[in-house]
Amino acid sequence: MNDGSFTALASAEAVMLAGLVVLLVMVFAIFRSVRHVLSMPDGRAARAQAMLWVWAKSAAAVIGAVVVSYGLDARQRLRAGNCQREASPQESGAYLGEICLPPARGTGRLRLRLYSVPDGVLLAERMYEHPEPRLIWTQDELIYDTAASDGKGSVRLPPTWWDRLKAKLP
Repeated sequence: MNDGSFTALASAEAVMLAGLVVLLVMVFAIFRSVRHVLSMPDGRAARAQAMLWVWAKSAAAVIGAVVVSYGLDARQRLRAGNCQREASPQESGAYLGEICLPPARGTGRLRLRLYSVPDGVLLAERMYEHPEPRLIWTQDELIYDTAASDGKGSVRLPPTWWDRLKAKLP
């Protein structure tokens, strides 16, 4: 039986492995670049300029990929609809939790938003996958994914400054 914990663990390990591979490739590429530039005394400036151009194009490609990925994620967050709201109990504070479903049920991730009740300010936002969306309020956190581990399926109450900052981004 898959309760979602394997998927979360597998994706976290995949991200860590991808980061390690990228780091190793970058170290190797820097080593090769320096070795190429310093290989012969004649023409070092031209080789250094050529390597700088290669690195600039590579950096532009990586930045472009990150921007496209973020744009697609923002688009998915905006398209979520069919929202269900739930107010926190008094001992948790004055908060309102909102879970929104993807446009086509079963395809995509759920969007959780946490608002302050008095002024309706968005305090935190999360995207996650879970077969049964529900909120569990405790005194110091809002649990939205019971299958997650290492605190990944909850939002601290009150939300951290990092949560508040990320909630302001599109």
